[in-house]
Amino acid sequence: EGGDDAGMERVLVEMLKEGARPDATTYNTRIKRCCKTRDLSKAFQLLKEMQSNGISPNDLTFSTLGDACGRTGDLARTRDMLACLGPHPSEQVVRIAYTAIMR
Repeated sequence: EGGDDAGMERVLVEMLKEGARPDATTYNTRIKRCCKTRDLSKAFQLLKEMQSNGISPNDLTFSTLGDACGRTGDLARTRDMLACLGPHPSEQVVRIAYTAIMR
């Protein structure tokens, strides 16, 4: 049931009803789904939501977003994403983001 966007949202609502709070894995799964469907606006909205809920994005979060930006050729979003990482982003994430753009 969770495979489509509406199904994913229903599962999230059920999860919240049960008292389970989303974590980085939950957000990464949702972000990856958005990236697969090339909905980068929603993916970046989820990144902001994740951060505003006090959940720190990890290398997987940024690798997924960087790869999606590269696949769509969205260099501006890649730069925006890297700016979210602060002054010392992981070398791996920076490399993945820019390598994806070079494809």
